[in-house]
Amino acid sequence: MIEAIWFLIVTPALFGLMARLIRGRAVAVKVAILIAPLALSLFAAVAIVQTTGSGFEAATPRGAILLMRLNMAKALFLIPSTILLLLALLVKAVGVTGALPGKIYGSFAIIWIAAMIIMGYGKYYERFNFRVEEVTIKIDQLPEALNGLKIVHLSDMHLGSFHRKEKQLGRMTAMIDSLEPDLIFNTGDFITLGHKEFGEKEAILSGYRAKYGKFAVLGNHDIGTYLDNAASEDIDLTIQELSGKIEASGYTLLNNESVTVEIGGKQVLVAGVETRGRHPEIVHFEPKHLIPDSTLFPLTIMASHDPNHWDTIRESYPEVDITLSGHTHGMQFGILAGRLRWSPSARSYPRWNGLYREGERYLYVNRGIGVLGLPIRVGMPPEITILRIEGGNYGYSDKKTGSEP
Repeated sequence: MIEAIWFLIVTPALFGLMARLIRGRAVAVKVAILIAPLALSLFAAVAIVQTTGSGFEAATPRGAILLMRLNMAKALFLIPSTILLLLALLVKAVGVTGALPGKIYGSFAIIWIAAMIIMGYGKYYERFNFRVEEVTIKIDQLPEALNGLKIVHLSDMHLGSFHRKEKQLGRMTAMIDSLEPDLIFNTGDFITLGHKEFGEKEAILSGYRAKYGKFAVLGNHDIGTYLDNAASEDIDLTIQELSGKIEASGYTLLNNESVTVEIGGKQVLVAGVETRGRHPEIVHFEPKHLIPDSTLFPLTIMASHDPNHWDTIRESYPEVDITLSGHTHGMQFGILAGRLRWSPSARSYPRWNGLYREGERYLYVNRGIGVLGLPIRVGMPPEITILRIEGGNYGYSDKKTGSEP
């Protein structure tokens, strides 16, 4: 409803302003100037109608896509149009005359067009440009049987964002399977709102396998956190239904529990905890007896959706060698160029992507597979991580930045 009112106020005002700006110009010039705003206004109108009808259900694969289209309409039309109208009021209030107003509006138009091009690139190309990030982690006194262990780490699939994009999801599956991992971890957020978003994707997610098992935890979106007016029974149903779909995809779901995996005669401890709530009020579960006697396990791996949990994990569970997290998406926008790494997500998450080390403990943060909010990624391609565990003095190296600083 808010978007509809916003649209009805902004659209007439925008075209009224543009009519004044193009007065006296040739017909061809008028058409060239008006065609983009007209197309965007139609796109916004359709997006608003589709998400306000009585039959609209947000927590479905189609609903997830329609909500992201609405966000695109805001970003491409409603917000820029509002800024342009406010700019016009400011120009009039200040009394700017002569050629300067034309230059101001022309500069704004260039920025608007550039934003459209960047968002188009992020929507149609980069959000499906799956990148394999290879990292080597060294663990002191690692048994020979575990030397060379390959772990694939995935996160934040938000499967609703792959509605009618099963081909791309299948390509991701093939890439994962080609890595021939020993273990696969998925650190949560399979969905955005409700369990129906998962759709019928169990068959696709079952397509990648691991020699010793696939493990997953629930992220904060998987708990039904963002369902509108969700009652406790809605949340319980979301968890129940989603858990069944995750397990049908070949995963062992770790709800605040740990299991042992035998590899070459050695026991590896694998643990996972739930994450609930909304930022900044995220709730991490920390069962007291989650980690048994650490002397029995030469390698302990913890999956926890939120990377900010790592500080507590190092205190509460000092036995954990490697923690795997996701959650940040790298804000789906930023720069990854060798040692130059920047994202707005760093403001809320000091450890927002990549490998981090404190003494003998490691954290890896995966920037996710799917998208949330806007259906774009710019400078933050979806990530499939392959972690190779080797014996040796504590340290790491990766193909992005070279050896550990």
